[in-house]
Amino acid sequence: MQSVCALQGTKTILIVAHRLSTVEHCDRLYRLEQGRVVEEGTPETMLASKVSSMSLDRKSNAQ
Repeated sequence: MQSVCALQGTKTILIVAHRLSTVEHCDRLYRLEQGRVVEEGTPETMLASKVSSMSLDRKSNAQ
């Protein structure tokens, strides 16, 4: 991730990630469901509102 962070502000990079820690330094996040963008925003706003629901989703998928 250090290499990606070093490019911040100079390149546009598309990252597909499952870990929240991977995207915490991105400028914008886009959440996809069934191949469609269903939400976009800054990491701060999206992660704050989604962390609990993502955790719940993981728990329900594990059952």
